[in-house]
Amino acid sequence: MLTNLSQTILKDLNPRLRDIIERRFGLKNSKREPLEAIGKDYQITRERVRQLEANAISQIEKNLTSDIFDFFKLSENHLKLFKGIRKEDQFLSELIYLLDEKTSQLNFNILNFLLSFDKNLKLIPQNKSHFSFWTNDVNYSEQVLKFINGFYKYLQILFFHNVHRLLKILYKLFLILSVQFPFLALIVMPFHKLVLLRDTFHFQKNFLLNDSVLKD
Repeated sequence: MLTNLSQTILKDLNPRLRDIIERRFGLKNSKREPLEAIGKDYQITRERVRQLEANAISQIEKNLTSDIFDFFKLSENHLKLFKGIRKEDQFLSELIYLLDEKTSQLNFNILNFLLSFDKNLKLIPQNKSHFSFWTNDVNYSEQVLKFINGFYKYLQILFFHNVHRLLKILYKLFLILSVQFPFLALIVMPFHKLVLLRDTFHFQKNFLLNDSVLKD
């Protein structure tokens, strides 16, 4: 189904525009290619490739079929089950399951490509404090991000104040709560980072102390 949808959505593009879109979104061999690489092959500038990509997307938006809108509806309904916010890899994996498709990077790329045309959904990119996620409510997601960023700063304070045990307790607590409040799963990554950094810090500190004792 996914392959058929992607073929349908690209069928009205000329060969060059289709090739650019397939390479930019990783729809051929799972690899997303930069503007420079595509421009080099066509002997045009990266800005010209960007313009052609924009033109292709504009054409696609004008020719979306009922099958695509049915897919949008399925995706939106599934996202509502998680209060409008779902971690990107989880959301894509669940859609793969619902569509009875094979789990692969190519299918993930196709899904992200198709979803990018759904005006009711938005992909929020990953940063240092949260994973990337799909949302159907920008206002709510902004509130969630505000909470996450504030909590992430609080975690950093705990980290620098040497409270390793409390960090581990909070980590386990959030794993449990994320089942009831799906958006909390977005901030699991900082726990891993902070605990790992802290363990590394103590290892290096102890190693240096022991090394200095041996030298004495």
